[in-house]
Amino acid sequence: MIKRYNLHPTVRSGLGQIPRETLHVCKANAKNVEYLYDNVPRGHLFHTILKAMAVSESYFDIIVWPGTWVEDATIDFGTKESMRMYAADFGPGHAKKNTHIRQYNGSNVPVVTVNGAHNIEIAGFRLSPYDLDSETKNDSIAVAQTIWTHGVYIHDNYFSNYKNNGQCILLGAAGGAGTEATDAVVENNDFNRGGGSVALQAQLQMHDCPRAHILHNKFDDIGVHGLSIHYTELQTTHYRSAWICDNYFVNSDGNAGNVGIDVGATEPGRLVIIGNHFVNYASEVACISDIDADLWGLNYRNIVAISSTA
Repeated sequence: MIKRYNLHPTVRSGLGQIPRETLHVCKANAKNVEYLYDNVPRGHLFHTILKAMAVSESYFDIIVWPGTWVEDATIDFGTKESMRMYAADFGPGHAKKNTHIRQYNGSNVPVVTVNGAHNIEIAGFRLSPYDLDSETKNDSIAVAQTIWTHGVYIHDNYFSNYKNNGQCILLGAAGGAGTEATDAVVENNDFNRGGGSVALQAQLQMHDCPRAHILHNKFDDIGVHGLSIHYTELQTTHYRSAWICDNYFVNSDGNAGNVGIDVGATEPGRLVIIGNHFVNYASEVACISDIDADLWGLNYRNIVAISSTA
């Protein structure tokens, strides 16, 4: 048999693309389940996300069809690489209504974890962790908490953390080398967390995430939250830049203690903050706190440019 890789590249290009292995997750009583039974290859249709994840391998796609998914454990990618998990129906605003991964009153664990699984894509979901104030602070998506992880792409999701003390997204672990979320991209997500009576952790916590890009997201703070984005630079001996650009921050309740972006002890030249819009924050420092003037460009508070000397 002639192997594909032995053919001239021009000939190979005419043969079409080889599809990725795809698993489907659908409710047993969904209206389209019979269609999927008839058209999805045997062994590729599951009724829980965890069962699909258990048999998946690197380079697999997991397509999750609409419904509310209350799994009984964390959805963990393990060390599988280049996987994609996305909602069958996603696009602007779709994540708010169609495909909900909900740990509320389910399991007291993080919703999704990515540790050592490089080049993972997660898109199109509404995510809600276990969210009682008295319980452990669980995260919706936690990346690189135990081992270095490269290239996670989180986009077009809706984070609904009502009353929850945990982070919507956690990139890297506090403590330093070996737990870096390198080259992470967080794009076009909606963050909405509210209702709590205590100061909460950041909606997006960036511990050690060199070259991260945080782009075109919307952060809505309701109640007492403290921080929308909190960035800490633990690897201070190396150049580790990150970009936070073109995001929208709304302090819905006008709480004086809420902060849009807190960059902590970041050193000059390590962070780019530009094109962000802040609405209803108490001051310029509440929009961007503890920031060196060399690190950022033009940002706005209630349509007025923020001074570079804040």
